[in-house]
Amino acid sequence: MIPMYAWPSELYSDSVERTSLFTAVSFAGLVGGLLFYLIPFLPLFETREITPATFRVSVVIGSILLLVGLYCALKYVPNGPLVLVEELAEKGKIDQPKTSVFKDMYSAVKSNKPFQIFILAYLCFGLGMGMFLGLFFIFVDAFLGQGEVFATLAVIGLLGGLLSTPVGYKIVLLIGKRNTWLMASVIVVGTTVYIGKLSASDSILVELVIVYVIMTLGLTCSTVIAMPMLSDTVDYGLLSDNKERRGTYFSIVTLMTKAQTALGLSLGLALAGWLGFDATATTHDESSAFAIHLAISWIPAVILTLGLFFIWRYPLDEHRCAIIARRLQRRTQRD
Repeated sequence: MIPMYAWPSELYSDSVERTSLFTAVSFAGLVGGLLFYLIPFLPLFETREITPATFRVSVVIGSILLLVGLYCALKYVPNGPLVLVEELAEKGKIDQPKTSVFKDMYSAVKSNKPFQIFILAYLCFGLGMGMFLGLFFIFVDAFLGQGEVFATLAVIGLLGGLLSTPVGYKIVLLIGKRNTWLMASVIVVGTTVYIGKLSASDSILVELVIVYVIMTLGLTCSTVIAMPMLSDTVDYGLLSDNKERRGTYFSIVTLMTKAQTALGLSLGLALAGWLGFDATATTHDESSAFAIHLAISWIPAVILTLGLFFIWRYPLDEHRCAIIARRLQRRTQRD
């Protein structure tokens, strides 16, 4: 994961070009998710439910696509400025940290204020969505009784995400990355709160599809924006301390992504179970409904709302990113 995200960041120094490249990466990820949820619709299976058999087929197809993508990446994608960075490091123009991994991570975070704010916003967003997504299948299947249509729901949401990806890119060009992330996060917060009002009923399927598609639009825009914004903080760090730490920055974010997803999932499941929600029960009383709504909606919404503050405080707008890019380019040409 680390090279996959750090590599596109090296290919372009222009913020707009980076955003277009990461938009393509996000689009490819949505296509992969769509393929996964389309597998239960193959004639090999009797139902549309996600089962161990569908997982086995997913592993085979995913492995083939991974090998094909890896071959294409190694054969056709350029290396970027890696060779230039190594040459400048040998001449003493750019410092490459020679300390331990954890000390280098600490130095990277300590010396880069925009990265600190980005990390706090990213942490709030990831923790809140980790709680939500970790419980979403249980919420749809056990609480709403709509487990049979979960794959269909996911396909509809991912199709909406695919259609909204180029729209999200255009919005970034119009209002900037920070404002787009703010707008997308407000959408996610609103839909998360609304899901806390859903209960099993005859019309729940239509209502669930609508709110899930709207949430997917917000999540798609957030996914498009996150890595380009991280790349901007990497450039700021390189300009301020003259140390090439691109791999370190992306390592920190990758570590945080895994940690916050696992922590959010664990917190959501533990909280719902502690408050009395039983996923194996066929009926749910008011206390059970309160437990699942609190764990999947209300607490994640509070955490996501806190993230809005840090997004608003993020200091690198398009004008400042352009200045950083020009100064780095002049420094490279001079060296």
